[in-house]
Amino acid sequence: ESDRSNITQRIMIHSQETLDRHYDRLLRLDVRDCQASRQEDKDMIMKQIGDEDAIDAFNSRLAWNIFGTEGLFSAWYDGQQRASL
Repeated sequence: ESDRSNITQRIMIHSQETLDRHYDRLLRLDVRDCQASRQEDKDMIMKQIGDEDAIDAFNSRLAWNIFGTEGLFSAWYDGQQRASL
């Protein structure tokens, strides 16, 4: 939602080591694995995203928003290398 609304996004992490430690998890983020307090909330979110193709597109866009050339980690020294993965 914030991506479509052009809301500025920022992230603060402790260190490069912290990013490296969690990099693989971030790379594999999948909205299908999300959790919500109530199953109805998760069902609503998944329904709003759409079918399997839309979910795959959502996951790709999420990865781009994190690692892309203008993503949350783009300012890190290897952001462009990671974006090309």
